[in-house]
Amino acid sequence: MSETMKKDDGPLTEERVHKLRKQMKGRRFCMDEETERIFLATLEDVKKYHFRLIEDYSMDEWIADAENDYEKWAFTKFYRDLTMINALAESDDNKIEK
Repeated sequence: MSETMKKDDGPLTEERVHKLRKQMKGRRFCMDEETERIFLATLEDVKKYHFRLIEDYSMDEWIADAENDYEKWAFTKFYRDLTMINALAESDDNKIEK
């Protein structure tokens, strides 16, 4: 993504949502199993390199390293946010043509 949006970019306007959707078009959040690094990959790279999508992890795998209830909550929320973004991006892939 050449123009990544930053936290201090202001309110989440309809224009910014559209820009985010365009940036996510054809990309999904994945995680490297060895390093546990989360990254965006194109759909072609997901297939080519057999990247594991976030939603392909079970909740048990995702929170396995949590040391307390707060970390379990935070990991769970983060997991749900990423899987929701992937689902939204997937549903929008066929809608965005601009």
